[in-house]
Amino acid sequence: MTTKHLVTAESKVMCQALLAQDETAPAYNSCSEEVYIRIFQRASKCNEERVRRDLTPHIVPSAELLYVLDHETTLENVREEMSGDWTKCSLLGGTQPRPDYAYGPSSATFSEEERAKLENYTNTNKPTKFTESMYFPFLLCEAKCGKKNINDADRQNVHSASIAVNAIVQLCRAAGEDSAESLSGHILVFSISHDNERVKIYGHFPIIRDGRTTFHRYYVHDYSLDGHYGRDRNTGSNFTRAVYRDFYPLHLQRIQQAVARLPDPRITSIVSDLSVGEAETQASEQSSQDMDSSARPPLRRVKSRGSQGELTLMKQQMAKIEQMYKAQLEQQQKQMEQQREESQKQIVLLERLLAQTQSR
Repeated sequence: MTTKHLVTAESKVMCQALLAQDETAPAYNSCSEEVYIRIFQRASKCNEERVRRDLTPHIVPSAELLYVLDHETTLENVREEMSGDWTKCSLLGGTQPRPDYAYGPSSATFSEEERAKLENYTNTNKPTKFTESMYFPFLLCEAKCGKKNINDADRQNVHSASIAVNAIVQLCRAAGEDSAESLSGHILVFSISHDNERVKIYGHFPIIRDGRTTFHRYYVHDYSLDGHYGRDRNTGSNFTRAVYRDFYPLHLQRIQQAVARLPDPRITSIVSDLSVGEAETQASEQSSQDMDSSARPPLRRVKSRGSQGELTLMKQQMAKIEQMYKAQLEQQQKQMEQQREESQKQIVLLERLLAQTQSR
């Protein structure tokens, strides 16, 4: 069975919808066909650093600059990493990933409760943060030039994307096996590879069978950087901006739904403290009973006063737990309602995009 038969029909439709978007060029990076061709002709003869500096922004526009200069508010908490070492995750083989560009949610994306749950859950085998400030990447880019051609960029993207996909699978598995199984065949991460001539776009997804997870990629599109004398120059940029606008909210929603089902370490800590306090009280009572009867009356009074204080503390802690549970339940209900509304919006959007694609 080929890769294109493994990916879900829903993901295929999504890819075509993302690819069909026709955006205006970003305000911070807009140029005419003639100017673009002049940039391409000069940069394509230079080294990899020049290719990344001059050509990559026309393929993968910066999420942070789009937020600051183009006022795309949905990107406020998207973190952009350039050549950032992925030191917070274990490998699936090969060397430590260091993508030229990687995009994922920042810590500001998550609530205090979500951050506490993620911190309690995470380790190198179950990463949530991949760098000091970026969680769960959803878009990767590698640029090559000269002897290191686009195939090298592809290989690096496959390695990095597989680690990123695996992190989402592990998170959903911790939230419930059914949640993880539902990811099978769904594209969870996109990658863009390019050199000084061509651009290739892939979607990366897991196949989960009998508890075993394998990682695959789905070909989305490729094009030449000088295709149609510069008229294709916005193909990668349009796709990337559609990923930011339409795919990223789905990515974040998937993560938050899984996190909502993780245990809250703050509540666990309070319950643990209560258990310790109760054990100490029982030990104190047992010790009092074993002491000499002549000393028992005053000790009983001391114990009574101590037990009363401990009982008050336990009541306060139980009330705090109850408040936290109520707050957590209310937040989960609110999130579920928001997620239902967002899902409906995404369904309507995908249907509209599909209709636009079919009409072309």
